[in-house]
Amino acid sequence: MQIAGLLSAVVKGAVDLAFEEAHGLSAGSVILIYNPTDYSFSGARASYRAGEYSTVAEITSPTEVKLESGLWDSYLAANVNVYKCGGYAAGELSGFSVIAPGPGANGGVRALAIDFAHELLVDNIRASGSDNTSMSISKSYKITVRNIDAHQWSESPGFGTQYGLSIGNSQELDISGSFTGWRHGIAQGGGEHFSIPVRGSVVHDFVATNRSGSLAAADWHGNVEHSVYERGRVFGGGLHIAGNNNRISNIDAFGKDMLLIYGREILGCDHIVENVKCWTGIDDPTRGIIDIGGNSGVLYSRIFL
Repeated sequence: MQIAGLLSAVVKGAVDLAFEEAHGLSAGSVILIYNPTDYSFSGARASYRAGEYSTVAEITSPTEVKLESGLWDSYLAANVNVYKCGGYAAGELSGFSVIAPGPGANGGVRALAIDFAHELLVDNIRASGSDNTSMSISKSYKITVRNIDAHQWSESPGFGTQYGLSIGNSQELDISGSFTGWRHGIAQGGGEHFSIPVRGSVVHDFVATNRSGSLAAADWHGNVEHSVYERGRVFGGGLHIAGNNNRISNIDAFGKDMLLIYGREILGCDHIVENVKCWTGIDDPTRGIIDIGGNSGVLYSRIFL
């Protein structure tokens, strides 16, 4: 539900918000600040738009609130709308298997789709059988995922996804498990609607597998920042570096014939890559197995190992 607009601009790290009129919020309310303008977060794609979720800690007046934590970004009041996020799913999903219909007319059905959820625990689930994405998390906030086995096995029939796990336009995620997809084992980015950046997504103690052998097994798109891949094993393809302020740490990457760390849709250069071991069969005299100049005719950075 859209509520009153911001009274004035807010800066990154701010915890106090003032509204033009009565906000109707209460302590614990989740709000979404959203800039609907194309390219407002990044120029890489029109759907990369600025915005974020936040939780109200305290009501200081009918037109003012204090947030639980500082804002990820700065916003001009005239550029954003503010929404109260009511009716989001919460609780726990655990202890079952789900098999999607598979190839054919229903091939696009996802085995497990989590949309508009808040403070949800997803535990001990096997998701498989989709021709699209076996497990997806979209437009959600503060989600914990553990002990998950999500597999998407079929070659692309034209749906354009084929991921084990997809994460879109969500914030503050804690994820572990095993994820396999024809294109990406894990893909993080988002779609057209309320398309805020993915932030605070920590994927740890995981296995990610790409079955085609020609794309990243653990992927970030250009609207991901302040996120992490750590303590994982990556098979078939490597990892994408994208967005900004992201970290790849303590990873074993096994590839058949592709780059194992590849830059794409990079928004800034504040990335950390540490303790990553790469094994690959690539033998290309013009390219290294680490390329931070991706999506470019010129290889701005090549590292040969």
